[in-house]
Amino acid sequence: MKTKNLNLAFILITVFFVTLISCEGEIGPAGADGIDGIDGTDGTDGTDGNANVTVKTFDFDYNTMWSVGSYLGNTSNYHIHSDADITQSILDNGQVVVYFELFVSGTWYPMPFSWYSDATDQQTITNTVALETLTIYAFTTNGVMNGAITKVKYLIIPGNTLKSNVDFNDYYATMDYFELKY
Repeated sequence: MKTKNLNLAFILITVFFVTLISCEGEIGPAGADGIDGIDGTDGTDGTDGNANVTVKTFDFDYNTMWSVGSYLGNTSNYHIHSDADITQSILDNGQVVVYFELFVSGTWYPMPFSWYSDATDQQTITNTVALETLTIYAFTTNGVMNGAITKVKYLIIPGNTLKSNVDFNDYYATMDYFELKY
């Protein structure tokens, strides 16, 4: 009987302490943070994107948009296109790259672009860029040319986006480089 009483006393004392320990109460303050681990090595920089490159296209009616003037002393047709995005910062540090389409052909040619219609008559379509202005010129060795331009597309590229390994004479290579739609 003494063994049963000792066992019963032991069980009661154990239950009492378990109940006492498992009481709920306020949670104490958090312990101190551990020491930070060593940072990993930096990854390689990603390729530059096209976030700042602006692409603009406008239709060109070569029957009505040309005016007669001159380009570097040559009698020439010209058309002035205004664009407030051609800023002083673009002129000083960036670039405006211009392409054109002839006869709704779907082919984009870079400016400047020259070709011979015969052995002596060189035809040229080119451009100049000034503050808020893109001017297109068309002339031949013999004078004014009514260049059959149907569209003009140009890229305004800030200085922080320019790369020397881009072939701006190749429309598709340029668009691919900047990941832009054709």
